Amino acid sequence: KGGFAMSYQALYRKYRPKDLTEVYGQHVVVNILKNAVKNNKFGHAYLFTGSRGCGKTSVAKIMARLVNCENVIDGQLCGECKNCIATKDNSCVDVLEIDAASNNGVDEIRELKSKVNLIPSVLNYKVYIIDEVHMLSIGAFNALLKTLEEPPEHVIFILATTELNKVPITIVSRCQTIEFKKINNKDMFNRLREISNMEKIDITDDAITEIVNVSDGGLRDAIGMLDMSTTYTNNQITEEDIYAINGNISNAEIEYMSDLILKKNLNVLINLINDYHNTGKDLIKIIEKLI
Repeated sequence: KGGFAMSYQALYRKYRPKDLTEVYGQHVVVNILKNAVKNNKFGHAYLFTGSRGCGKTSVAKIMARLVNCENVIDGQLCGECKNCIATKDNSCVDVLEIDAASNNGVDEIRELKSKVNLIPSVLNYKVYIIDEVHMLSIGAFNALLKTLEEPPEHVIFILATTELNKVPITIVSRCQTIEFKKINNKDMFNRLREISNMEKIDITDDAITEIVNVSDGGLRDAIGMLDMSTTYTNNQITEEDIYAINGNISNAEIEYMSDLILKKNLNVLINLINDYHNTGKDLIKIIEKLI
């Protein structure tokens, strides 16, 4: 009484990887970074590129901790040294995150330039993570370029983008570019089943498969949809529930629709499309599934 109820933590935040061993579906990326840290051969600037929800920002945060861990064991965090403890809750002053999507970033980059030569307060390396870096303005890119060319030894940059083609080549050429692939269906299915078991979520394999199919390789989106499905029904979550949530239709309905098209049964087809529209189905998703 008089206090606050503990707020619900979204599943995608609860199950965000905290170490490279927890990163799903990015085996090549994990091996590159693991070996770089293990052999003490990490670069001063990385550019993580790939579609949304495939782990770029999560891995950037892990990397910021790894390069500062004092007792790296086989490319993994020890979790016990003072630096690991300092960076555990993402509030360390030496790990700075800039979201280029929220503004054009000129002020942040200028501030970064003015402070970049200051030695870290707590850690061995000061790490700047710039998310959605392609959203920076030309002025911000130009300000960043000089710093990327001659960074102090105690600074590491990790840039992340979903649109590599919008990042100036002058920036790309000064970074070690690492491509994050869309997470394959098998890894996504296994992770969703694992989370469902841990959270005691009653969900069918077909429902998980449908979540995987519509998430297009983005594990964050998939976990978000799993989370949403738990609030949609108190019973077992089925494939039909997922169709209702994401505005799609079943394979059987797609086959029926295809049959109407092949038979040129336009009156029934138009009425069917009208029904889907009136009941809130996502017509674009239906067309994609039909194709």
